[in-house]
Amino acid sequence: MNGSNGENGTFTSEPWVNFEKAAYALERNHDVCIQLARITGNRWAYIAGSIVDRIPSQPPRRIRLNEHYGLVVYCGEKFSLGEDELLRLFRKIFPDESDDA
Repeated sequence: MNGSNGENGTFTSEPWVNFEKAAYALERNHDVCIQLARITGNRWAYIAGSIVDRIPSQPPRRIRLNEHYGLVVYCGEKFSLGEDELLRLFRKIFPDESDDA
């Protein structure tokens, strides 16, 4: 199945592949775990990304990308990228969506 229809849990479109590439590159080079979440009201539901396999040294950070998607970032003590840098990188993959059209 092709497309990013979240209804069935299958994500094969370009944004999902680009998310995984960017997240895994950051994880390899920094002490971090990055997950993509779907935002519905106050609920942030896991969609993609690495599973946290150890207890993080800090509480996770939530970074809203747009109305529907956000990042959950589990940082180790050595992680040095700021929220602005993460937003800049991942908003290219998941731009703000406008319902005005």
